[in-house]
Amino acid sequence: MVKENRISQSEQKILDAARKVFMKNGLEKTKMQDIADTAGISRTALNYYFRTKENLFQRLVDQLFDTIVPAIEDVVMSDIPIMEKITSFVDIYETQLQNNDFIPSFVIVEVQRNPKSIFDFINKSPRIQAYIKMMGNTVKKEMKAGNIRTVTIEEIITTYFGLIFTPYLLNPLIEEFLDKDPQKKQDFFHAHKENTKILLSEFFKPDRS
Repeated sequence: MVKENRISQSEQKILDAARKVFMKNGLEKTKMQDIADTAGISRTALNYYFRTKENLFQRLVDQLFDTIVPAIEDVVMSDIPIMEKITSFVDIYETQLQNNDFIPSFVIVEVQRNPKSIFDFINKSPRIQAYIKMMGNTVKKEMKAGNIRTVTIEEIITTYFGLIFTPYLLNPLIEEFLDKDPQKKQDFFHAHKENTKILLSEFFKPDRS
């Protein structure tokens, strides 16, 4: 089990292997031996760093949140208007997804495979719960002040992440449409990010009538 934020090259190698196996097999069907084989190490060596696949999955999530949460907190605590905060969140998520583009597909596939497993994981993760609480309090405060329209958390989650995740879910098809041209793909994702900001600004615009 990892006991500190700074990790060794061996641990990162294992985490990279685990990411690939989780993406292919899902959390439930993944076996520790699969991860050891993908990492090119023995099961004993794997157990030295991570006792269970749940510990590995938790560490992957922690790595992501270690990067996202401080950036989100800086925006939340700033004095900029809420609409600017919302668009800043898009930039933060997009930056992370570019480096972890397996996440949208993994989340969607895993929710279909075993929704209760994901639901239980979210409820048992202190970091995820702290993040949800922070974002929930921010949204409720802005709704109460009339700065954004009143909408359910469920609608916010599906709309927000639906817009952000979709290009990554359709990535293989998008690459075909763009002739597998890296520059065209980069331009497309940049344009989508800016369009997402516009659509979310409209979605959250308060009703002044």
